[in-house]
Amino acid sequence: MLRIILITFIILFSITSFADPPKEYQWTQGRYEQDMGLTAFNVCYLTGVKGAFESRNEIVRVYQNNGKYYLGGTSRQQGVGGWAMCVGSFYGSSSFTAFNWLSSQGGGTQMVPNNTHRCFLTGLAGSFNSSQDQVGINRMSNSWVLGGNVNSDELEAWAGCVKNPLSIFWTQTFIWHHGSPEVVMTNANDSMCFLHSVKGKFDAFYDWARITVKNGKFVLSGSFFRPGVSATAICTPRLL
Repeated sequence: MLRIILITFIILFSITSFADPPKEYQWTQGRYEQDMGLTAFNVCYLTGVKGAFESRNEIVRVYQNNGKYYLGGTSRQQGVGGWAMCVGSFYGSSSFTAFNWLSSQGGGTQMVPNNTHRCFLTGLAGSFNSSQDQVGINRMSNSWVLGGNVNSDELEAWAGCVKNPLSIFWTQTFIWHHGSPEVVMTNANDSMCFLHSVKGKFDAFYDWARITVKNGKFVLSGSFFRPGVSATAICTPRLL
């Protein structure tokens, strides 16, 4: 049985290792939402946010509509925008489930088992006015839980979860915080890196945190202007 599992893993790894890097998209307030393609055979997720988040009027979100993924939002402030990535995945797209959390609800939103699924942020909204304001995904007992700073009644977050059987082999967590260099993570052609948390004060167009691809690697970084800003990413084998 162990031999069969190992052979299967090698075959799957060989297939995914030749996959193309994920496609990157960007939206900035004042622009139309970005069409990112069909929901069938794709998984799309938020990889970064920027700008002044002062109230629930500031929203950046990846969402589905009429069989397609879009990246868009709203804002009454300045410089609000976001980034997203999409990867081709039959298995992942067929198992996608969406979740929502509001700071006013108190506790977090329990999502799915953390041993069979991987979850990622798909949207943020509200007031990031201090170094304590945050939203994120955490492991609690055997589940993924979406939550954040419950002392603010102006925060909201969206997340998506997909089944990923390959993640039982390895999963890595990376943390970037203000003052540190960019964090080089995993290979972009055979893994996926999801945004798991964002924390800090986002008060101007130059405040940002994001995942991007540089020289074939996923990289997590953010603005060097704003003390207290930080972000967490989780990387796992590429979905099939």
